[in-house]
Amino acid sequence: MIQKKAFDISKFAQGKVAVFIDAANILYSQQTMGWDLDYKKLSKYLRKSLDIVFMGFYHGSLRDSKGQREFFQILEDNEYTLRTKPVKYIKVQGGEILKGNLDIEIAFDILTSLDTFDTCILMSGDSDFEIVLKHLKKLGKRVVVVSTKGHVSYEIIKASHKYIDLRKLKLKLARGTKQKNTPGHKSTRG
Repeated sequence: MIQKKAFDISKFAQGKVAVFIDAANILYSQQTMGWDLDYKKLSKYLRKSLDIVFMGFYHGSLRDSKGQREFFQILEDNEYTLRTKPVKYIKVQGGEILKGNLDIEIAFDILTSLDTFDTCILMSGDSDFEIVLKHLKKLGKRVVVVSTKGHVSYEIIKASHKYIDLRKLKLKLARGTKQKNTPGHKSTRG
């Protein structure tokens, strides 16, 4: 049986690397893919082969959610910088909708930390980031977008140097899978 080789993201990044994770966009990607991203594995995977200077996780926070607080603690324990803001509960006819978009915070952090990184890895497919990515490229920064078909816009793919479909990273990053290439490695949940 031929074993499929895991995808290597390191050949697309150079120098100091900053990672910006649009949690809402990745959540929708996970629903489409049918598997969950293990954020402990993601941190280890990226830090093993890249010079990570920042790893930001952007997510709306729910009031009184013990499970979310525990998840955020796992992220902090794995060297993520959390950027959160309270989710707004907006009344509409027939109920309420939740709104917790952090696109502006992601764009702000990217633009105010330009001097700290050579490569930006954006885990999002939102076309709102097109203008920011084009600006990064003009400044000579390397731009890598990670998302999933159906959740990534053509504009953001075109604005990047490299688009990576998250599915290519399943062998390394899916929750509940064992990493067979690391002796003594036990699966972790994140």
